[in-house]
Amino acid sequence: MMPESELPREAVVGFWRGRSLLSRVIRWQTRSPYSHVGWRCPDGTVIEAWAGMGVRHVANASIAHTPGTEIDWFDLDGLTESARDRLEGFLVGQLGLRYDYRSVFRFLTRGNRQDNRKAWFCSELIAAAMCAAGLPPLSPRVENWQISPALLSMSPRLFLIGRIQG
Repeated sequence: MMPESELPREAVVGFWRGRSLLSRVIRWQTRSPYSHVGWRCPDGTVIEAWAGMGVRHVANASIAHTPGTEIDWFDLDGLTESARDRLEGFLVGQLGLRYDYRSVFRFLTRGNRQDNRKAWFCSELIAAAMCAAGLPPLSPRVENWQISPALLSMSPRLFLIGRIQG
């Protein structure tokens, strides 16, 4: 594991291996080591959809996460400066929107739902931002609201850089 301060600029999509009860339920239901996804800006700040707070911009990857939680950081293939500007512009435009608890419930029940642009679950937010940048994470047949942290981690556009402990 590397210290967060040594992450290269290319480390932009983080996947948290959450340890809280909600994180463990998400990991169990989605059959994945990951429970959460966020975007790392060039200055090391993070934009994420967080339960109880909605879409937020925080100083670092550890804020409000269980101490010691491991985070896998990925590079996004095709991320040019203009694509980064579009992606981060999209994310900034979502700041303050609610957390999408219905998506968590949908993962638990495996139910269907329609897109809701007034609230976001972490992985659907990052997937939508990737689409806004012209870098869709998966096939166009997969809607953003269907994308769990597990499914997003399988995107052929993402390449593992390293792991840190938050």
